[in-house]
Parts: sequence; structure tokens; C-alpha cells
Amino acid sequence: MRATGNRIAVDPVQRIDLPMDRMRWSVLVSAAVAACWILWRAAASGVPVHAANAVVVHDIRVVLAASDLDRLRANPRTDVDAVVTVDGHSLTGVTVHVKGSTGSFRPVEDRPGLTLRFDRSDSDQRGLGHRTLHLNNSVEDASLLQEQLGAALFRIAGVPAPEVGHARVTLNGKSRGLYVWVAGLDPEFLKDGFGGTTARSLGEDDRLPRLQEILTDADLNRRWLRLQDILDIDRCVSFLAMEVILGHRDGYYLARNNFRLIEESTGGRLAFLPHGMDQLFGPADLLWMPVAGGPVARALLETPEGRQLYERRVWRLFQESGDEAAWIHRLDVAGDRLIAGLNRGERKVVVPAIEEVRERMRRRYRNLAQQLAGAKVGSVQGTHSNIPPNLSESK
Repeated sequence: MRATGNRIAVDPVQRIDLPMDRMRWSVLVSAAVAACWILWRAAASGVPVHAANAVVVHDIRVVLAASDLDRLRANPRTDVDAVVTVDGHSLTGVTVHVKGSTGSFRPVEDRPGLTLRFDRSDSDQRGLGHRTLHLNNSVEDASLLQEQLGAALFRIAGVPAPEVGHARVTLNGKSRGLYVWVAGLDPEFLKDGFGGTTARSLGEDDRLPRLQEILTDADLNRRWLRLQDILDIDRCVSFLAMEVILGHRDGYYLARNNFRLIEESTGGRLAFLPHGMDQLFGPADLLWMPVAGGPVARALLETPEGRQLYERRVWRLFQESGDEAAWIHRLDVAGDRLIAGLNRGERKVVVPAIEEVRERMRRRYRNLAQQLAGAKVGSVQGTHSNIPPNLSESK
């Protein structure tokens, strides 16, 4: 609190000594107003507020035996038993291992990414409503929001994406900081998104020798027909298009990285799911149809039919994602909600990072809009009769 002329100005983050009753009422009223504002903005933007996310930043405490800590030091991918407390609720029989790859991997003594499996010993046990939670240390995304934003836009594209939230993580009594949690590919998620499928967390090389043979079929007409038998073409094209729209430079299309494959229960076709979206919206000038690094993307876009579908899908999904204001509004809604749950020190790190993401989003949107305004969609010769009516987007 400081004097300014004849008025008293209050620093919003400064501690103010008030009588206890007044302080309690002040906190309650402020919390209620903030909650109403956040929920109104979420409703206005169409962003769902999930039940597990009623708490903005969850509290997750993991306790490991000393011998299990030693096992994780020696082999980080080993599953060990843990007691995990989620928002005050103690859960036993949870299995834990260290996760992460180049860039994000940290040893257990540092700030490790963790995968928690809650239903190994008790099939009914859940953490935040899920059988599995991946705790991402977000060392490559100080805003903590890119995974959440990416998931929301993939859902708009018709590609299922797991629920995303935030938590403060403590490991054996030591705070490890703010994390992004991502729900696992649980049976419930797969049933909702694909009608009862089995997750296939495999690289496409490991799926079937038949897939590799199809991808290298020199007869492009035959390759296109065969790809329809093994891939969910509609979801595959939407997945690739949205990766490029979002500038997911470390994803499947560009880098053959950060993706999940599932096998659909009907027909056994493969579908791609997004993963590891902590580096989005860059570079801003990424071409709307860049050279493909992922073999499935490359093989699909080499066929005239696949290329035509991709061209039109990029246009449609870019339009359906909204204008620049809609992109920024999604960030503002998610950012407001997250910031409301942070302390002063956390805000000093997160708020500037959100501003940096906002600028990257603006640059990506504007550059992509300019590219598409000058592009000739459907430049592939003619409209191909081999595109099934349910996939064709021509009107």
C-alpha cells in the first residue's frame, strides 16, 4: 500500500494486514469473482471445464522407498511402487517410472517427468479420474499451456486428444515445481474417441511389415487404394493438417516424432494421435505443405488423391479454427485460468512465457493466412474419382 497524492494505492500482490474476519470475506469474495470470470470466459470460448480440472492446479505428492529410488537411478524406465497423494487423497499400489526423451529427460534427483499408473493393483483406482497420468516437467514450455492449446485444436479437427491439466509435484518431500499432466490412452478415452479400440503406442515401423510394403508401392494409384485399407484416411489427413497449422515442428509430419498410433476396433485401421506438444507455433513461416519427414505422411502426399485431400483439409481446418482473435482468445482463457491458481513466484515465470507464446501464435496465424491466401488449392490435376465420397470435400 502506498500514498499517491490524496489517495491510497494498493499493490495487488502486496500483503495487507486486515482483521481476520474481513480478510476471510475478502478472500472468499475475490475467489468467487475470479471463478465466475474464468467460467464465463471458458463458456464464451467453447473451452470445456472438466470435472478433474475444477481445481486449477492440483497437488500431487509421490513417495518412493529408498530402494526404489536407487532402482530408478539405475534404470529410469523401470516401474516401481509408490504411494501417491492427489489433492489430499492417498492412493497406494501406484506404479511409477521416469519418462522423457532428448530435451525433456531429467534424472530422478532433478525434475523428472513421471508416468503414474493407478490401476495396477486396484482396477477401480483412479487419479484425477484416469488410470494413467503422465507428469510432464515442461522444461521446454515455461508457459505450461501449449499442450493444452494443441489438444483443443486437434479436437476441433476431429482428432481425439487426452485431457490436459496442471499440478504441483512433490517427490519424497521435495517440491519439483509446476508440471503439465496429460491423461493416458485409457480404455475409456479410446472408447469415447474410437468406439472401443486398443492403444498401439508403437512406431509405424513396428506395426506391420505390410504397412512398410504399402508405403513404398511405386504404383501410386494402387498405393492410394491400399492405404485406405490400413489407415483411417480421414483422421490421418486431419492429423497431418493440424500438425502443420499448429507449427508442431517436433511432431510426426516434420520430425517423425511425438505421436501415438492406435488400432481401431472396426476394421483394424490405424489412426494417429498427437503427443508431446510443447513446441508449437513455430517457425512462423513453416510452409502449409512442407516436405514430410514421417513416412506415412510422405507416402500419402505422394499420391494425387492424398495430396488433394490434404490441401483442402488444411484450408477447412484453418477456417474452422477461427480467426486470429479466436486463437488468442483460447490462449487468454487457458492463461487466465492457470494464472489464477499460481503464487507470485510462479507468475513471474509463467506470465512472460505466455506473452511469448501469444506473439508466436500471432506470427504463425498471420503468416499461414498469407500463404493460404496466395495458394491455389486443388492444384493437383483434376478431381480424382478414387477419392471416396465420404472423404471428398469438394462441393
